[in-house]
Amino acid sequence: MNRPRLEIRLCRLLTVIGLILLVYAALVLASDWLPVDFWMSLSQLFSGQDRDAYYKIVEVGGRERYEVTALVLGFSLIVLAIMCRARVRT
Repeated sequence: MNRPRLEIRLCRLLTVIGLILLVYAALVLASDWLPVDFWMSLSQLFSGQDRDAYYKIVEVGGRERYEVTALVLGFSLIVLAIMCRARVRT
């Protein structure tokens, strides 16, 4: 395999990983504004539990902010992929 093809594949891989991280971060950040009923009905859809179950929702004290890390890493990988593509084209 010659070098430009390998670099193009690396650029595509970086782009895909960056997009996956951005989508993950966007979903986690958006989930803070979705109602609890939405998540309960979604989890019951896949788990097969009855609708009469009661869930107590409590706030976690030391919640980590993984979505911010994923967001920054996703943007960084996409910028790196753009720079890689520019280098391959020259």
